[in-house]
Amino acid sequence: MRYLDLFYGEHVLERFLRRTKIVQSIRNTLAAEGFVEVEGPTLHAIPGGAAARPFVTHHNALDIDLYCASRWSCT
Repeated sequence: MRYLDLFYGEHVLERFLRRTKIVQSIRNTLAAEGFVEVEGPTLHAIPGGAAARPFVTHHNALDIDLYCASRWSCT
C-alpha cells in the first residue's frame, strides 16, 4: 500500500521523489550513450496470474523453483 505510506510516512515523499530523479538521471545518461532499455520477464517464487501452466525454471544457486510472471515473454 505504497499510497498510504506516501501519505502518512514522514519524509517518505521526499525520499520517493529523490529516488525517482536518480533513476531518471541514470536512464537519461544511458540513453544519451546509445543504450536501449529492454523489459524482460519477471520471475517469482510462487505462480500467479491467469496462466494455466506457468513457465517454471530452477535457480541453482538458491536451489528454488521460479515462475514466470508472463506466459508470453518467458519462453
